[in-house]
Amino acid sequence: MGKAILVFLCFLILGCLQANSIAWNFFQRSNPNDSVMPDGDEYGNPNVWWFKYGPAGVSDPSQYQLMTWNSGKWDYPEGTPVHYPDYSLGSNTMHPSQYQDAVIQFKSPVSGIFNIQMELSRYYSLSQGDGFNVYVQKNNTILWSGFNGGSVNLSNVVLNQNDSIYLRLNNGGSNNEGYDRMNVTTFLLTGVVPEPSSLLLFLLGFLVYRASFKK
Repeated sequence: MGKAILVFLCFLILGCLQANSIAWNFFQRSNPNDSVMPDGDEYGNPNVWWFKYGPAGVSDPSQYQLMTWNSGKWDYPEGTPVHYPDYSLGSNTMHPSQYQDAVIQFKSPVSGIFNIQMELSRYYSLSQGDGFNVYVQKNNTILWSGFNGGSVNLSNVVLNQNDSIYLRLNNGGSNNEGYDRMNVTTFLLTGVVPEPSSLLLFLLGFLVYRASFKK
């Protein structure tokens, strides 16, 4: 029994050593200015970054819809007036409306354990407007919320392949959303992603451990 546990631990350590640390940077996504959504990542994976809008205050991703391309912006389908949600590529800013939140989605191309970092701030001065709410979600679960932006540092967030992280901007419940524009200066996900060989080592270790009970 003792030897089996030791062997299992050895396989476990070897598996961990063969895991890769990979970073996904929003600002290094592929083809960000080609007016086609979704954008891929810097590793050639397609369908990773999406620009959406949803009903104000709603964390249910099934209610989010795709923005459309309009003169350098991902935008509410009706155009670029200030009272519609958008994401502006030129200034890397997000903007909500009175009735819709602006949303950026990261759809994970792999399974892994992720650390998430964001730097978010007001585009306009504090004397303009009355502030906005920001939410970071894993699927429909809110992991972080803040008023007027802030620094986001989330550790050990487990994502399966095709799970999503959402950055959602809400106008704060007022009708003064014209000044509720937010700077996005950092959007980084660093994941520890097991290689196929490490998964095999985990499995072998588990089988050795199980076999020890049958003797």
